[in-house]
Amino acid sequence: PPRRICVLPSVVAAVLTLAFVGSAHAFTVEIVRPEDDPAMLAINQRQAFVAVAYDEQSKEITEDVDWSWDFADGHTCESNPTQHAFETPGEYTVTVWAVWSELRDE
Repeated sequence: PPRRICVLPSVVAAVLTLAFVGSAHAFTVEIVRPEDDPAMLAINQRQAFVAVAYDEQSKEITEDVDWSWDFADGHTCESNPTQHAFETPGEYTVTVWAVWSELRDE
């Protein structure tokens, strides 16, 4: 489910969403930071954004995952975890894309 992040005159709000693109295997992704829903942040306050991927056995995937964050304010990032600060008050939908590309023989 999406999570919101609000940026009011001194606070930021955003909705966090997940996207899975062209993955070779079934997996899940959980956004673990920010923890609050909706997340309320001060303007220009750096916030950690962290997502975690799990395979079908609920084991954390630490390799071969490509990440992409879109902060809906014109800024993007290709790393996970990452940090971001919103510069303008408002509501933002923050999206993380994850692609797990490992091919395994099991």
